[in-house]
Amino acid sequence: MKKIGSVMSLSLLVLFLLVGCAGFLEDSKVDYQLQERCGKKCEEFFKEKYGNGILNDGKTIVTYQNHYNKKLKKCLIILNTNFFSKNINKGYKEMFLFDVNYHRDYGFFHNSGRFTFCDVERNRCNSEEEWVSLVKPYMEE
Repeated sequence: MKKIGSVMSLSLLVLFLLVGCAGFLEDSKVDYQLQERCGKKCEEFFKEKYGNGILNDGKTIVTYQNHYNKKLKKCLIILNTNFFSKNINKGYKEMFLFDVNYHRDYGFFHNSGRFTFCDVERNRCNSEEEWVSLVKPYMEE
């Protein structure tokens, strides 16, 4: 009788682990599909708005980074724009955190060389380091 109970307990444990693993694998598959879909959506968005990212005869360079945030269930993109001017031998940089599906701005960064200002969800910042810190939770979860 003891042997049957042990076998039954072991069988239940194996069944529980298999069901748990199947659920985990299914969740992982869904996460992967959402990440992949987000990547494609961001690529399409970028190409539609910025082409190859080189604008104004090379005076403006735009790049992007995308991320599907599982916690927020959002497809996010950071647009990095660098502007160059030969006339004044200076440039400036802008970045935007944007939800591609809902066309919603979450934050911006601007650095002209003379001054820097930024904001992420009404949290103001004054440096690129602060911007990176505020944006980090959106781009990692």
